[in-house]
Amino acid sequence: VAARSELEGRLRKLEEECVALQANCQDARDCVAQKEALLSDEQKRLLATQSELAEATANRDTAESLRLELQSRLTAAEQSLREREAALAAEGDEATRSLQTALSQEQERRSELQRSHDD
Repeated sequence: VAARSELEGRLRKLEEECVALQANCQDARDCVAQKEALLSDEQKRLLATQSELAEATANRDTAESLRLELQSRLTAAEQSLREREAALAAEGDEATRSLQTALSQEQERRSELQRSHDD
């Protein structure tokens, strides 16, 4: 009887330990599930951040390409302007020479007319 009572006591103790272990095991499972949920959230945030970074990089590359294109167009426009200015200056110089020649010829004719009129 005493041995049976002792065995029943040990059995109750083992059952209590088993219940406690099951509770601890469930707590551990709950903790793992929470950590997995947090990890999943962090992975989603990481993917979103990587996607944003990729988009920002693509936008930066596009902007840099446009900047280079605009710089090239600006350089070409400046060169064209310099060439036009040089052409206009050359035309202006030629027009000035032509007008000076015409003026000299007109002055010469007037002088001749004046001399012939004076004679």
